[in-house]
Amino acid sequence: MNTVVVKAPAKINLTLDITGKRDDGYHLMKMVMQSVDLYDTISLKKQDYISLTCDRKGVPEGDKNLAWRAAEAFFAHNNMGEEYGVEIIINKVIPMEAGLAGGSADAAGVLCGLNKLYETNLSTKELCDLGLTIGADVPFCIVGATAVAEGVGEILTPVPPMPDCSIVIAKPSEGMNTAECFKRFDSITVKNRPDADAVISAVINSDIEEMAKGMYNVLEEVTTLEEINTIKKDMFEHGALHAMMTGSGTAVFGIFDNRSKAKKCLKHLMGYAASVFLSRPCDHGPVILNDEDHDL
Repeated sequence: MNTVVVKAPAKINLTLDITGKRDDGYHLMKMVMQSVDLYDTISLKKQDYISLTCDRKGVPEGDKNLAWRAAEAFFAHNNMGEEYGVEIIINKVIPMEAGLAGGSADAAGVLCGLNKLYETNLSTKELCDLGLTIGADVPFCIVGATAVAEGVGEILTPVPPMPDCSIVIAKPSEGMNTAECFKRFDSITVKNRPDADAVISAVINSDIEEMAKGMYNVLEEVTTLEEINTIKKDMFEHGALHAMMTGSGTAVFGIFDNRSKAKKCLKHLMGYAASVFLSRPCDHGPVILNDEDHDL
């Protein structure tokens, strides 16, 4: 095997709460996270050095890119010398600075893809432990599906699949730097908290309306971008059961139990949002494609 192609899904936060802060400055979290069928595609080819190219302008280069760092970490973990490397080509669909874990998804895709390409047979736990050294969202992006994430994001508890629904995702033109978002959060008093237990119970019971009632993201309280509120308002007016920002933003998603309403909302938002997608929940992390599957 000389090449593999990987589909790496984005994530949304059904809930996001910050429960404390460690001495090293990392925030302690409790989140209900969900993979969605919005994918970056990553092509990996064996070579004797690491290289990375991407079709999206503005993507970090070299060791500033999480996918590159994932490759470095993989080769170091497996004690593979300088004669081992990989050509990484990323076809970027997941927006950047959106709270959709695009960079973490790419890192997860590289780790899973290299594990297949070099036949190292690392377990999911080993991949997640390695992923945590790259970024807090990487372990979830490796596992995917529906899960509660705690600690800094590394303590994952699987939850039964989220009820099928339509999810409209809209990204404003402006992004949000994650570090800046958390810095702002440290200076405020939180007004509301999500009801993660109620959301989890509703997911288990396949009750999408109850799930929507408990959803909340505390980081919305530090966002100042008016377009976020505009997008949420339009989603509600088009029949969303709930609409909220994901992660540190600035992407907003709306949950719809009616596909037709979701499509009408999508069409409306395409009039002004920088990027808009119609998606569904998915039950997996990175997927290794066979040759005949490359058009998926």
